[in-house]
Order: sequence, then C-alpha cells, then structure tokens
Amino acid sequence: MKQTIMMTKGINKREAVLLEDREVVEWFLESDELPQLVGSVFKGKVEKVLPGMQAAFVDIGLEKNGFLHRDELLSYHLDESSNKENNNISSYISSGMEIAVQVTKEGVGTKGPRLTGVVAIPGRQIVYMPEAGYIAVSRRIESEEKRMHLSEVFSSSLEAKEGVIIRTQAVDSKVEEIKEELIFLRSLWHETHTQHKQGKAPFLMYQSSTLIETMLTSYLSDSLDEWIVDDLEDYRLIKRLAGSAWAKKVRLHPHQGGSFQLERIDHELSKAMKRRIWLKNGAFIVIDETEAMVVIDVNSGKYTGKTKQSDTALTVNKLAAVEVCKQIRLRNFSGIIVIDFIDMKDDAARRQVELVMEKNLKKDRIRTSIRGFTQLGLFEMTRKKTRLSMRQSLTVDCLVCDGSGSMKSDYAHAFELERLILDLHSEAIVVQATPTICQLLTGTDGKQKKRLEAWTGATLYLSEQPTLSIIHPFEIVFSGSLIEAENRYKALIEQD
Repeated sequence: MKQTIMMTKGINKREAVLLEDREVVEWFLESDELPQLVGSVFKGKVEKVLPGMQAAFVDIGLEKNGFLHRDELLSYHLDESSNKENNNISSYISSGMEIAVQVTKEGVGTKGPRLTGVVAIPGRQIVYMPEAGYIAVSRRIESEEKRMHLSEVFSSSLEAKEGVIIRTQAVDSKVEEIKEELIFLRSLWHETHTQHKQGKAPFLMYQSSTLIETMLTSYLSDSLDEWIVDDLEDYRLIKRLAGSAWAKKVRLHPHQGGSFQLERIDHELSKAMKRRIWLKNGAFIVIDETEAMVVIDVNSGKYTGKTKQSDTALTVNKLAAVEVCKQIRLRNFSGIIVIDFIDMKDDAARRQVELVMEKNLKKDRIRTSIRGFTQLGLFEMTRKKTRLSMRQSLTVDCLVCDGSGSMKSDYAHAFELERLILDLHSEAIVVQATPTICQLLTGTDGKQKKRLEAWTGATLYLSEQPTLSIIHPFEIVFSGSLIEAENRYKALIEQD
C-alpha cells in the first residue's frame, strides 16, 4: 500500500491529507482562526469543585471552563497512599487554586474541553512528562530485550519526578539521538514553565504542536512513500526536521497552493462534506453528526440485486461498511458512532459485516472500540476524540435554519476562493465578494492580498458586494489581461 502526505499552505492556514493508494483517507487543518487545543498547556484557575462528581471546573481563559476529573490531577497521580481511591477531590484541590492543566479533548457544543494535570510533551521518539514519575515503553516494540534496554537507559537519564513514554519510532534510533530529544523537550518545558511561573491565571503556557510537527511525529515512518509540499519555506523546514534518513521522501510541488490538484483532493474533500454518499452499486449512506453521536444510515437505493433479498442486503452492507470506515477516518468522527445497516436476520451475515468493519478499522491510527450489533439491529462503535471533526472545523450553525443544519463558514468560503485564485494563470483577476471575505483575503494592512499576488504573479482586484448571498458569497468576475481587468473593476465600482 502506497502512502503519501500532501500539504498545502494558504492564507493563515495549512491543510494536509494522507493518501493510501491514491485515495484520501485522512484530513488535517491548521488555521489561525482554529487554534489547536488538544495538547496545549494552560495555567488555569479552579472555579468550582464538585465532590459528588469527583471533578472540578477550571477556567483556562476560553469561553467554556474545562472539566478536570480527580484521577487526572497530578497531586492524585503522585499520591502513593494505598487508599487514595477513597479520597475526595477536595483533598487535592480547592476553588481559587491555580493549576497547570493540559487539554486532552476538545470541547463540543455546550461541553468544555477535558483536562489533565499530568502534562505530556510529545516528541518524535518519546513523550516527555515533566512530573509523571514513570517510564513506559510502547507495546508495539515486541523485543523484550530492546524494551528493557530502553527502560534502563532512561532510568539513569531522568531527573527528579520526570517520566517518559518511549514511542515505537525509538526502536531503530540511536540512544544518543533519543537522549538529545529528551534534553530538547526538557529545555522546552523548563523555558515555558519558567517564563510563565509568575503569571496570573488563566493564560496559555504552551501551544501544542503545529501541523508539521504532528505529521513528523505521527506519520513519518517507513510506510510513508512520499511527502509533497507546495510551499518553499515549509519544504525547507520539513527537510531539516525530518533528518537525512527521511529527507529524500520530501518533494516540493512547483505551484504554490496547487498540490491538492494532483489527485483531485478538493473534489474528495467536497464530497466528504455532503450528507449523502453514493456507493458504486447505486446504494448510498446518509451521515448525520450530532452533539451526542454520529448516526449513519445504509440504504439500498437503486441497487435491487439479482437473487434473494438477504443476499442483496449482505452485498450492500459489506460495500457500505468499507465506505463507512473511510468516512469515519476522513471526517474524523469521534465518540459514539451508530450505523443502521440494512436488516439482516442471519447471524452469519452480521458477522461478515463485522469482519469487514474490523479489517478496515485496523488502518485507523485513532483508537476505536467495536461493540457490534445490538438487540435492535444497530451496529455500535466508539472512536477516541483527538481533534475537531471536518464539519466542526469548516461549518457554523446556519443563520437561516437557526442551527438545525450547517453551512460553510466565511473562512471555508475564503479557503475555497483562495484555491480557485491560485489555480488561475493570468495577468489579473477581478473578484466580487462579501465584505467579510474581502477582508479575509486582504488581511491586516493588505499583507495577505500581497502574499496572494506574489504567489500567483497576478494583480488581484477585490470589490465588496454586501448584497451577495451567504450561500454564494463570492464570484470571480474576470481573469485575463491587466487592462481588461481594470475596466471590469471600474465598472463594478461605478455600479455601486
């Protein structure tokens, strides 16, 4: 199976996709408007302690307070007493206390983010935990001799109550390289901690990894064949951080913002935003993402089969199972996922569908748990939450339907318009758009517009049109010669 990473850089954002055999299977977004919360460390202030829930709400400076359970407290973690499970959370923290916490799960809807007091700073080969006090080795390192050796190396390298998790990538690395990473992560944390030691909570102490760092630590491996980047600065940075062993896998695409055109990635991402997905045989699945769970319905659609109804149901369900697993990864669904397959009364047929699900979910890097078919005939599973889903990242509650559905945000429209502009090869381009989208493309002091003009080599004329609809908030009026573009732009201004 050929694996490829493609990364594109635009105005205030980066996107990346993971391809397996030229098919898009995972999508990532990094945007100034959507800061990465998971992994970030805050100095928070305990707002309320709930002894009955063994939890506390912590103000970390966001709209909603974070949720911190007793078992995630550093003080509880370091408590070596034999009966600590009987202790109430009030024994460890109180209202008004300032505490360092790390986000482990994004907040969704009315719920705030989940927090932990056991800080962990991930590197490529290890995860550094400043005060955890233990050493753990990845279960994927099967050699017991290697596991013991790595544990012994770190037992003599750690200071005070430091702890580490040794990742699978460390198995083929030199001990000196792993120790260098430990020193780097330790220095990074000490610098962060010292810098903010006297600050008044709440505030951000440590910003979690950038998209480039995430891809380097989690996706750069022997199984990756190629990493295509269309921004020169990103290309140079990745080559430097990847090291000599991996640098040869990194390739620069010559057209800024154009790497996604190679495999029609924009088309696949656009398809992943749709509620209904058609299968090759004419059947389809319908996907609804709610605050509590994701519900997927399988429908036979135009497929009627050639034999009996039970065979038709099994054929559709097996094909749908493959697509469902793909969409779960691509849209980054998490939490409870319920799939309503076409009814099958035969247990053997249900088992076949379960096996298809199990096989395809093995490709997923995110932890999943399959519960199987319930008494109601619904297939249940869960998937760990690591970041926002595609819908949560790119849509906002619809102003027209009062939140019962969703629509593209201004930022998503601006991303789309930017891609269209980058794909044009002309002397000048005239665009009319809503004031908000014009502002997003212009940026502070016109910096973003200048960068876009530099990337395309074209002069960009932006005309604000407040009357454009929220569904179609922009239009590329003209693309061609500079003289004709000036005339078109003047005509638009005179109309106003």
